[in-house]
Amino acid sequence: MVYKILLEANHTELVLDLLERNFSAAKDFCAILLPVETAIPRPKPDQTEPSERASSAMKGGRAAKQSRISRQELYDDIADQARVSNTYLITVVLSAVVAAIGIVKGNIAVIIGAMVITPLLGPNVSLSLATALGDLSLARQSLKANIAGVSIAFACSVSFGWLVPVNPSMPEIASRTAVDLSDIGLALASGAAGALAFTSGISTAVIGVMVAVALLPPLVACGCSSAPDIFRKRCRRHCWWAST
Repeated sequence: MVYKILLEANHTELVLDLLERNFSAAKDFCAILLPVETAIPRPKPDQTEPSERASSAMKGGRAAKQSRISRQELYDDIADQARVSNTYLITVVLSAVVAAIGIVKGNIAVIIGAMVITPLLGPNVSLSLATALGDLSLARQSLKANIAGVSIAFACSVSFGWLVPVNPSMPEIASRTAVDLSDIGLALASGAAGALAFTSGISTAVIGVMVAVALLPPLVACGCSSAPDIFRKRCRRHCWWAST
């Protein structure tokens, strides 16, 4: 048996919770949520009186207050971005190379391009969601993706620093070595904007969050600037001329 229910977006979470609570133990039970892009004829705007809308909102309770996508939609959208795949790893490498080139050349536009490419936002958002829901499985998956991404990006930036001379006093590197209270405010505001963008389903706002958070450029700046010091220390152990 197949049942189809047409709902407004703010009612989907309530109905899905009711279905899961009552029928999740039934054999072969499956609930599939499909978005409605358009309808013909177009639905007419709500012509009810304000008093009627208020009374229906009171009856709707939790569903009437909800102004975000359902928890199930949010989980599926964010959990997909916390998987360690070949595409994720390749994107980390490419974004690290773009950020390293932009930092060495002092080209802000290129650095912003690396901010937009960076896939590190997904695992961090999924880790936040796992913390809010108490989902240990999603938390482990997010941490694994974070560790893999940070390790690969740092290794690529260190390798780039060995090949290309990097001056740690460069403005694009020096500006990312000082941390104060304004950076904490930036992190909180960007995180709140990211949470609002994901929960409201407005994907275009996520691009601005990527640029504001700027997770990858500081990591690449750290790797590029520390590469010469690491190389010199290693040379001192084996080469008598390393001190020169």
